[in-house]
Amino acid sequence: MRLIKRKKVTFLLSGGGSNLYKILKKNLTSKKFITLSIISNNQISKQIKELIKLNELEIKIYEKVSNLKTKFIGNCDVVFSVGYLKKIESEIIKKL
Repeated sequence: MRLIKRKKVTFLLSGGGSNLYKILKKNLTSKKFITLSIISNNQISKQIKELIKLNELEIKIYEKVSNLKTKFIGNCDVVFSVGYLKKIESEIIKKL
């Protein structure tokens, strides 16, 4: 049997994350990836925070981020921009 290594993922978003909530909820059963962090330039929804807490997920949350830094992204394999409406500096892209 071959084990598939799950990718470590960081999500960038601008809103509260209604679509992201659906993705995270589905991943509770499918376990296709590991979410390391969620970064938003706004407030993240209470619904997402409760999902993380109730399922004891180890996800770092960064809210109201006006200046994206590499330390927020961490040691991830993939960064998904889910409607992130801020400029992503070239230094961050190069480090990924």
